[in-house]
Amino acid sequence: MADVFISYKRSDRAWAERISEALSKAGISCWWDTSLVAGEHFNQAIDRELKDCRCVVVIWSKEAHESRWVQAEALQGFERGILVATRIEEVALGYPFSVVQTVDAERDGVGAIIEGVQVKLNIPTTPRVRTRRMSTVMRFSLGCIGLSALLGLGATLLGGDINDEGPSFYIMSVSWALGALAAITLVKAISRRGWVLSVVLGLLAGVGAGLIDLIPIDALVTDADTPWEYAPQTLSFMPMTVVLASLMALVARRT
Repeated sequence: MADVFISYKRSDRAWAERISEALSKAGISCWWDTSLVAGEHFNQAIDRELKDCRCVVVIWSKEAHESRWVQAEALQGFERGILVATRIEEVALGYPFSVVQTVDAERDGVGAIIEGVQVKLNIPTTPRVRTRRMSTVMRFSLGCIGLSALLGLGATLLGGDINDEGPSFYIMSVSWALGALAAITLVKAISRRGWVLSVVLGLLAGVGAGLIDLIPIDALVTDADTPWEYAPQTLSFMPMTVVLASLMALVARRT
């Protein structure tokens, strides 16, 4: 008999592994479908472990929320008062799961889940400093934003018309490509929606920023003689991309 039963959708297996490893390091036994012994019947083993466990950890994602098996396992934990819920995506949980405090695994980390399990198991916990952990996607996005901005500055210092196929043109092309990639990952990090929607909204933000950047300002710098006269054109792209991508991500997150 294991102390903890982990309920998850197979597509979220990586998170189940992380939580299982963290529980083991904390000295807490856990069971999930990889614990099946050869020859055991799947449903019988699940029923036995659910009845005998002292805590149920459910990993909510969109696919998990649509799974009747995950719903049924989480419901047993809820009815027994031993449910610890965590989400890895933004999911609109219905009753009764909407009334259960749910840990945001991306934001709070696996440690917060382990603390919740320890509370359910009446295991003394030591207070820890809660730190907001930046997701890998957000770190990647910030890196692209910074590099794109630096390239835009470099194109400005280099001078020349970015519409001609000179060094400035190629530098700005790379800057714009990084800007589009930054917009996509920024939408993903903020909205916590799928990659397909993030790519569509990110590209729209990048194209929109490019149009705002080039069309109104291009006429003003046509006769520019010094590199810094191109600054409004070359340096406004990245900030505008960030603003548009962030607005689109916030709208997507609330819909």
